[in-house]
Amino acid sequence: MLVVLAILGVLSIFVALSTAPDPRRQAAGEAQRLALLLEAALQEAQWGGRAIAWSADANSYRFWQQDGERRWEPITGNDLFRPHLLAEGMGVSGIEVEGQALAPGALLKFSPAATPLFRIALNAPQGTLFLRSLPSGKVDLQADPQADPQSVRQVPQAQ
Repeated sequence: MLVVLAILGVLSIFVALSTAPDPRRQAAGEAQRLALLLEAALQEAQWGGRAIAWSADANSYRFWQQDGERRWEPITGNDLFRPHLLAEGMGVSGIEVEGQALAPGALLKFSPAATPLFRIALNAPQGTLFLRSLPSGKVDLQADPQADPQSVRQVPQAQ
């Protein structure tokens, strides 16, 4: 009976370890989710005929819309474009738009008339992940563990 309990105990440890979240897998999933959300924002801007923007700090991001007076306000009441925290161990390390560093606190704007080309660097457990927009409106995920995250503008750390 003790042997059976010992075997069950060892098996339960293996099951627990095999189902424990893998930070690298979580980071890749989080980067893919962000890529899909950015694509959705681009499509909403183009097909919906309204400007949408995106901003990030060191470990979170949110989407913005213009109010009746054309001032930017956070999108609320929309599950798709709600604010998101990045997975543990991840951070936005840089943002470029049309080859130029995006100023701290600036918005990445998606308009009905144009698709901006941008690159977002994400620090992740497996190295730096890059999200890159394509002229088609798709957002491509590139994993480059040898990439230098300093090659795009640094996002200031949250206080």
